[in-house]
Amino acid sequence: MKIAIALLACLGVVAAASFHQTHEVKIADKAFLEKQKFFFEIVYRLEDPLMFEEYIKDGKNFYFDEAYYTHYDIYMKKFAEAFKAHSLLPKGEFFGQLVKTHAKQARGLFNFFYYAKDWETFYHNVCWARMHVNEGMFVYALTLAVIHRPDFHGLMLPTIYEIFPQFFFNSKFVYEAEKFDYEMWSKMIMYEKEYMDVYFKGHEYSNMYQNSDYMYMKDWKMWQWWKLMGLGEHWTPNGSK
Repeated sequence: MKIAIALLACLGVVAAASFHQTHEVKIADKAFLEKQKFFFEIVYRLEDPLMFEEYIKDGKNFYFDEAYYTHYDIYMKKFAEAFKAHSLLPKGEFFGQLVKTHAKQARGLFNFFYYAKDWETFYHNVCWARMHVNEGMFVYALTLAVIHRPDFHGLMLPTIYEIFPQFFFNSKFVYEAEKFDYEMWSKMIMYEKEYMDVYFKGHEYSNMYQNSDYMYMKDWKMWQWWKLMGLGEHWTPNGSK
């Protein structure tokens, strides 16, 4: 009986070891950080024209030649044909992945991103697509490519509500955010802190930061900044927090 129990225990250890996987830790080197910086900048203010001169210059041409890809399928051919025929979904129009024509074009663009042989090809294609492809389709295809390409492990795009804030906040919030003067707000924080430091100097409390009355705007979390814009309790589309 003891021998059987010992054998079962050994089998359990072997089985557990077989499921154990070790993951190689990748250090964020200069090349990795440059790629991450690119992903953040390429979707910056997506509703506006691309403002980075380097990306504008590098995005003048799209690599349609099959030689630049590890795989070339019908969706990629159809996307190229649609571009040449000026029948791609225009910028500024609604994009829906459940609309067949939209989905086919998005898949073609994704395949161009996913099957690019190297970073150079991918980079130029993304720069070009940022300037010529519908915004929703561009983000959809780029997001899938970043998620699924093995060589992009660890890289990420901003969250969808950061890329398209207008779809998650009402018009009043977006308007107030656009005119919000962060520089003036920062100066106000500095002046208030200096005032509080002088006011509480020599206070009976040994540690002024433990006093509940010592509260200035620097203590606020970043998500509370909307309070300074006078939006009160009605900053979400449904009027609730």
